[in-house]
Amino acid sequence: MSKRRNQRQNAPKREKVRDIFVARPFEGMADEPEWIALRELVPAASAPLTLKPEIVEEYGDRPVTLSTVLPMAWPAMTRTDGRVFIGLQRHVQSGDVSRDLAVAILSALRTEPGDTVSVPALPGEGPRLQDVLVDGPLEVTVQEGFEYWLDAEQADDPNVKASLERANASIYPTVRMSTARAAYWCRVAPEKGHVRWVLAEAEDQALDALARLSAAGELLLGENTKFAGMFRAHGLLVPVWDIPGEPESARPITTTPLVPGRERWAVTRDLADYSSALEVVKDLGVVRFDDIDLTLTRRADERYSWVADDVGSVRGEVTYAMGFARGEWVVETRSRTVLTSTPTDFRVHAQLDAYERDERVFAHSWRLTIPRDLV
Repeated sequence: MSKRRNQRQNAPKREKVRDIFVARPFEGMADEPEWIALRELVPAASAPLTLKPEIVEEYGDRPVTLSTVLPMAWPAMTRTDGRVFIGLQRHVQSGDVSRDLAVAILSALRTEPGDTVSVPALPGEGPRLQDVLVDGPLEVTVQEGFEYWLDAEQADDPNVKASLERANASIYPTVRMSTARAAYWCRVAPEKGHVRWVLAEAEDQALDALARLSAAGELLLGENTKFAGMFRAHGLLVPVWDIPGEPESARPITTTPLVPGRERWAVTRDLADYSSALEVVKDLGVVRFDDIDLTLTRRADERYSWVADDVGSVRGEVTYAMGFARGEWVVETRSRTVLTSTPTDFRVHAQLDAYERDERVFAHSWRLTIPRDLV
């Protein structure tokens, strides 16, 4: 037996950490919809958090701030003044977001001010967010930039300033609506915005209410608005409305089309083999936001196909690319999602890649099998 093989056999086995999926990680919290909105909808916002007395007694009373995102999508960081920041939007997480955030908070509290916080990717069983924080409504501040990340001395560092400028360029205009909790307007195109609202009600109750409003012709938010659909986020429904123009009191943003966009909807039907397909192209082209000299590109290609009543032939594929550029800074995300079907299951394969210029800086893929359950 070789020495290397003997070392491998005698090495202690790593304990496997079992991941647990929680569909509603913020369930039971007073502001569950707002937690979801900050994680899924808002590019830059912050809110102070209050630690439970037993946590303060063990780790000390350090200020903790919830942030939508942190530099490099870190899960947590500590400033030299002792303040702790927790990031909601991060690259790596387990199946229980509440557990992830609790571990990030406790790891940061164990870290000396100014040092790098080490947070495990799979934390395993242990305290969740509800066990660490005093529950209550979040006092959300929508930020126009990420300057709130920095210590006073960091703000004068030229390298930090350059990095901060790149981060601020990724923020799209967002307004917190005053008429409903967890509702936000955001700009998605020069002449179009979205209102996205995380509903606090259970899914069945929310669907029933939306269906009744639609049947009564009262689902729209006003003239020239459109109900764009809905999606599920952490167990709650998020309806989306298309809103033309600017939100009330917002300053108009000037834009210049650099490359024209195009849209295409094509349906094909082969009467010989009864195959059908729908192909959709939604291309924004290239648009420059003149005030901040930022160019935006966005394109989605969709294809859906099936053959007669063969459930195994159903296939949907969506590719999506979005890019920002200003000066020498060029970034782009590309995603591809494929849905196929068998008589017993739906199968989903998704790929996400992020690029800085031609260098791929992030990649992740997902494979999921979902039982049809008579669907």
